[in-house]
Amino acid sequence: MNARGLVWSAGVVVAVLALLAALVVASALPAGYDFRAYWLAGRHLLTGAPLYPGPDTILGLPDEFRYLPAVAILFVPLALLPYEAVLPLWTALQVAIAAAVGIALIRPLPPSWRPWAAAGYVFFLALVLEVTLGNVNLISLALALAAWRLRARALPAGVLLAAAVGLKFLPFNLLLFYVAAGRWRPVAAGAAIGTAALVTSALALPDRTAEYVRFAPRILEQDWVYAHIARPGPPALATIFWSEWFPLVLAVASVLVALLAGIAARRDRANEDTWHGLTLATAGYLAPFGYFWTTFLILSLPLAADTLRRAAARGSRERAAIVGAVVLSWLLMEPQQVGTLVPIAMHFLGVLLLCALALATLARQTAATRLTLPSTRARTSQ
Repeated sequence: MNARGLVWSAGVVVAVLALLAALVVASALPAGYDFRAYWLAGRHLLTGAPLYPGPDTILGLPDEFRYLPAVAILFVPLALLPYEAVLPLWTALQVAIAAAVGIALIRPLPPSWRPWAAAGYVFFLALVLEVTLGNVNLISLALALAAWRLRARALPAGVLLAAAVGLKFLPFNLLLFYVAAGRWRPVAAGAAIGTAALVTSALALPDRTAEYVRFAPRILEQDWVYAHIARPGPPALATIFWSEWFPLVLAVASVLVALLAGIAARRDRANEDTWHGLTLATAGYLAPFGYFWTTFLILSLPLAADTLRRAAARGSRERAAIVGAVVLSWLLMEPQQVGTLVPIAMHFLGVLLLCALALATLARQTAATRLTLPSTRARTSQ
């Protein structure tokens, strides 16, 4: 067996161990903790119970639903069944989507790298949390990636993009990116479809729509986030993270990244995937206190996969440095510890490192291309 075969075989062993470790971690988590809120939303539509927390209710409690009434409609069929019967089906759906996203991200990598990348993917704790808790972030990400793959076809891409943003506002910045990148047709199609869906939902459920309009401003409040997160220190980090200006700075920065990445993608069609991945990786920071939600880190996976793909084409030393930096960013996003802001800071640094690495490798590739082209022309002209 050659060296690549040995690397591949060792990677398979590590991937199996990573999958087993992910299953152990998942077994210690409250299965379906987030999904129950969606299931109850569908049940509340059927029974007429309030869909959103009342004005005197503290936000951040279990079973809380915060999304559009149209999203709750999607869960009505599941609400017809007992929660205990639906949860395994929903978990299976999450696993299937996670597998599909993983295959799409890992397939472009060299064969000997794939099992190692799969190991990092399945034991990425943000992904383990997402699948086990049963939120819809992963579904939104999958829809966004599918829309990007079909970006040349306005209608199907628009449908997928509208579904990704309508299900959860998480990838909203992609709309800005598409427009700045000159790919406005999917956005226009998605806006038309989304508007029609919202109008239909408002006409069908006027009371629920009014209930959402009254509730939505409360999501921007700070006190409930602090009470829910319960991370008082260290003091130096608390001063930054709990300030009024920090989430605003991150929100503005995420918007600027989307716009600048879109402009860059328009000028650099060959590297559109990188600019799209950069926008996705920072999209979660548009949400107030989005940096606290660990599951949002799954948005960085496409950029990590793209950076590894780019590393495969570099020389051995540079390749090792890039892969090592990707692994370091992965490690920074892995810690999970309640009661302290240190893991949150590490997650943030991991995303920043990955973004900086992607930009550096892209700049390095561009510089290498500019140096290579003149010499190539010289050889071909002789």
